[in-house]
Amino acid sequence: QLPMGIVMSDECVFDELGIAREWHRLFHDREYHGALCRRYNDRAEVVTGRRLIPEGLSVEFDPEAPRARTLADVFEARSEWREETWSYWLHPSAGSEDELSALLDRVERRLERLRDFLFPYDRGARRGRDGPPGRKLAAYRHQRGPVTFAMSVYGAENLVYLILDNPDLAGRFRDLILRAILERARIIDEERGE
Repeated sequence: QLPMGIVMSDECVFDELGIAREWHRLFHDREYHGALCRRYNDRAEVVTGRRLIPEGLSVEFDPEAPRARTLADVFEARSEWREETWSYWLHPSAGSEDELSALLDRVERRLERLRDFLFPYDRGARRGRDGPPGRKLAAYRHQRGPVTFAMSVYGAENLVYLILDNPDLAGRFRDLILRAILERARIIDEERGE
């Protein structure tokens, strides 16, 4: 018999438990999240012999976890929770080539002092050393794709036309996104003591 390698995500709890969806609460309320995940895991364990989903709130949404500003913050894209899609949506921060060029100028300046921008508060708290026990700044190991991110910051149609009409500005945009991702990951690793 093959070992069971299934990994479930916590968003399956609503259907499995037959309860109304409350996405924001699931991802932001530690007690609610834990209770639903334990109920789900109690059922899963009977069927599979394993507890399939993590019962702790993701550090991404944990209000007590130390935080760094996001890539969206670096590019001035406002993030808004959308209950119907159980996620955050980014709003464009530039709508024309001139606005994008000015935004990229600001991003370049921000990248020169990115550590200070990412952590505008006490350094000890960044690493979780001064916070609740067991809390540590989350590693930066996933990011929506650079093209998807660029479309969020500049708009999907705008980005397609930018690539065709102004490849130099599109290349600058691409390079700054990639530089910001890699630099943010490096800084966060250092702040985690890694």
